[in-house]
Amino acid sequence: MRVQFTFAGTGTARQKTTAPEEDMTQQTTSSPHVWNLPRFGLDLPGERSFEQQLDREWLVTNQLGAYASSTVVGCNTRRYHGLLVSPTRPPLGRVMLLSKMQEVLLVEGKIYELSVNEFPDTFNPQGHQHLVEFQVDPTIYWRYEMDGVTVEKQLVLYERSNAIALSYHVHAGEKKCLLHVYPLVALRDFHSLRRRNHSEDPAVTVEEPRNTVTLTARDADGLSMQIGSPRMVFNAGADWYYNFRYRAETARGQDDREDLFCPGHFSMPCGSDSRGNIYAGVTIGGLDDVEIERRRQGERRRELIELAAPRDELERQLVLAADQFIVDRPIENETSRTILAGYPWFGDWGRDTFIALPGLLLSTGRLDEAKQILRTFANVVSDGMIPNRFEDYGETPSYNTVDAALWFVQAVATYWDAGGDEQFLRTEGFETCRGIVDAYRRGTRYRIKMDPTDALISAGDAQTQLTWMDAKCGDTVFTPRYGKPVEINALWFNALAQVSRMAKAFGQDNAEYDRLLDRVLSCFPKVFWNPTAGCLFDCVRSADDKDGSIRPNQIFAVSLPHSPLSRAQQREVVAVVHGLLFTPRGLRSLSPQDPAYRGRYEGGFFERDGAYHQGTVWGWLMGPYLEAYLKVNDHSAEARSEAAGILSDFHDHLFEAGLGTVSEIFDGDAPHTPRGSIAQAWSIAELLRVKKML
Repeated sequence: MRVQFTFAGTGTARQKTTAPEEDMTQQTTSSPHVWNLPRFGLDLPGERSFEQQLDREWLVTNQLGAYASSTVVGCNTRRYHGLLVSPTRPPLGRVMLLSKMQEVLLVEGKIYELSVNEFPDTFNPQGHQHLVEFQVDPTIYWRYEMDGVTVEKQLVLYERSNAIALSYHVHAGEKKCLLHVYPLVALRDFHSLRRRNHSEDPAVTVEEPRNTVTLTARDADGLSMQIGSPRMVFNAGADWYYNFRYRAETARGQDDREDLFCPGHFSMPCGSDSRGNIYAGVTIGGLDDVEIERRRQGERRRELIELAAPRDELERQLVLAADQFIVDRPIENETSRTILAGYPWFGDWGRDTFIALPGLLLSTGRLDEAKQILRTFANVVSDGMIPNRFEDYGETPSYNTVDAALWFVQAVATYWDAGGDEQFLRTEGFETCRGIVDAYRRGTRYRIKMDPTDALISAGDAQTQLTWMDAKCGDTVFTPRYGKPVEINALWFNALAQVSRMAKAFGQDNAEYDRLLDRVLSCFPKVFWNPTAGCLFDCVRSADDKDGSIRPNQIFAVSLPHSPLSRAQQREVVAVVHGLLFTPRGLRSLSPQDPAYRGRYEGGFFERDGAYHQGTVWGWLMGPYLEAYLKVNDHSAEARSEAAGILSDFHDHLFEAGLGTVSEIFDGDAPHTPRGSIAQAWSIAELLRVKKML
């Protein structure tokens, strides 16, 4: 599926280039633009301001953890935006190598700049005035028109190679043109920013006659990359471009300024039909021709679509978006697969992985990769716990999560139901699941243990954050959920039922698990039911200390395959969640009637952490909500139609923030502005999983 925007109404070309470090007084111009999306069958007519164009971001990935990402107009608005972000310890340890390219076209002596940069109080240059078309299909394509000359630019991120190709195709007719392309490099950790006053100029080596430039940072990281072109001429001339501003970082209360290094520029004389490619990467030797790579990627997308068999355009796009999160992870001299939780900044988190795995892989027919991921995490289970995440730096996983292991059990059961490898299930999957349940019964890290009085799971203390809905900034804990969280015990009941089911199927004794199931079935409603609110308490620490906040965690006591609630209680939970938490983009994390509710996720670290689970909408929760809604309505035709309509509303969101994908979170208040990461694995996965149910 192609995302295509065409722009109408170009502005007047700038007559003079201006170095970024010079005084710049020209202000932003906003020309009217029409965004047409014919491939989706969706037209968004009307004027789209330049500011709105800066909110629309594209992303391409390469199965290794590398990515390229920026805005439609090519203005980097985040420190994480760049044309090549590459992992040093795949899939993590990511570094920003090539930030962007500055393109300047000389048409018979007249200067046109195609780039867009934001500096304090100004944009310079303003190449969006010449942009007439943008596409993601999946390579990134721009078309510019000026003075009767057309420039087509296309970016290809090589799969399983940490390298890109930028192709330029200039249609100049009879006019004499010269294209200059200036690489701007950062050579830094992707969480950091580059400032010249803290850095020496990178070492620059030029290899002739291939016009390959090698750049090496002189700081402690010693990062290195290559940029080259087989046809364009490289003109050495090192320089710095100063004080780029990243507006998304400004809004997040973080350092928002950066300096970028330019080693020189590539030049290409242009006639009626001129083409040239620039390659950039950790190394660019041995790359296939860019056309071969385009065809290879197109064929792979066709194979993914054929395997998943989507039934409409929305489902098709979700299938393609799902693929971006599935990446390689080397394990003991072998390559396995894992799931990155989101772009641009998340790694492979255990909790996110096993919530997302059924939708990303089982709903799309990729069972072998699902088995690889289950095996990857099964091999690092410790004391019955799944890692919360693999660290960007260092080799030791972090195990500070109570729910990841319970989601692992559910993922194994879903894999089994999808027709997974029974030998793997018998010898690895079931044994790992049984070990998790047994460890939780005995007790493991962070005071995670089954309470012998009611067979429910308690976890943590006032100093720990172990559930998905914990938020803390400094010494301030915004959502203390130690004790007995409701979703943990819903997951516990479900895990006991799934392990009992597997034990029986594989000829093992399941009597003890059934006994525990009966105890939880008896105690769960007594402990968690809130008769005043007609729903469930969110977290229970004692009979006198029960958190009555209306939160979405209770929905899992309905949506999971095995529920400890009566059918009447299930209906009441769904009714309360729908009435107070439901939005077209997912579920609010807290009822708007609560004094602690925060309707907008914005500000600095403290403000954002304070809103993260205090009203912010989470897109991934649409999956369990719709599953619970369908369940209590017996999957009737009317319920299925209603669910399908709710899912179809996400169609518009595919053009709202991260193009063709789904954001992590949204404001609790209308219009539910997208926030957080622009592409989140479990957001995509849960929509896809539930859509496949309809």
